[in-house]
Amino acid sequence: MGLSDPSLIRATVHYFHRSCRQNYYSKHLIHRES
Repeated sequence: MGLSDPSLIRATVHYFHRSCRQNYYSKHLIHRES
């Protein structure tokens, strides 16, 4: 199980980027609702 596997790194980065973006959007939506 190589941690230096390019596809694995790309998938991990993509997952974290997506979750961070969803978190950012949900926070903004909550702020706009109030």
